[in-house]
Amino acid sequence: MTIGFTLLLLGPVYWLTDRIETTTKQQIENVREALSDEVGGLSSELQTLRRTVEESQQSLTDELKEREEAQIAGVKRLLGDSSFEAMHEVLTEATKQNLVGPLGVRGDLPWTQFYLRIVLDGTCLRVHLDADPEASVFEAIWSPTQGLEAVMLDLADQVKPTHYWPGVNAWEFASGVNEIVDLLVAAIGLRDRGRQSSHVVQKLADEWIFSDWDVRAISRMYQITYHRLREMNWYKHLSGKTWVNQETLEQMLDTAEFLRDLAASKAPRDSAD
Repeated sequence: MTIGFTLLLLGPVYWLTDRIETTTKQQIENVREALSDEVGGLSSELQTLRRTVEESQQSLTDELKEREEAQIAGVKRLLGDSSFEAMHEVLTEATKQNLVGPLGVRGDLPWTQFYLRIVLDGTCLRVHLDADPEASVFEAIWSPTQGLEAVMLDLADQVKPTHYWPGVNAWEFASGVNEIVDLLVAAIGLRDRGRQSSHVVQKLADEWIFSDWDVRAISRMYQITYHRLREMNWYKHLSGKTWVNQETLEQMLDTAEFLRDLAASKAPRDSAD
């Protein structure tokens, strides 16, 4: 009797327990399916977002590449067109982009003691002949009505009576213009690779690029700001680095000091630069 009564009581308990377990399993399965659907939806949204970001990045990369190629093509026109109009246009655009500053841009003139330095001056260009360590030893105004040849003759008349005259065979400015083109192309490339390039003035081989406030290595992240030039013996310090070309090291430091002093002699740079 007691056993029968006990079985009678346990029957509904087993049934209830089984029902609860079944319901719980079903609820868990429903939650699992809902979560799976939600996770699947989130995964799909993330994939879509990833593709959108990748496409945007690619679009931006393509846009920057096209802009860089267009700017470089604009600069390289100087290799075949050294007219006032072409030079003025290139320097005006470079100034708008903050690539070129008040010191202008300069290139070495082989077989002479000079660097050709061209400065944008409103509607005109100022052409300087720097003879390190002295800036603007000779100077001429390049007006819109003149060709580069006329400026060369003007400067030649100034230089001939002096000990600086290198002779007719060495009197050419094409090499200086070519170096200016190399400088601007390198500056555009550095900027579009995320490296700051502003107020660039000169390039030394494929190793160093100078601005009016620093010198930096082209192939690696290395910079010396001009206010630090007196902090240590940079020649000794850099001589110990295997990546530094020892043959141009002294020239690099001399040029940095020259441009530091030249920049100091001009009006201070705008604080927004």
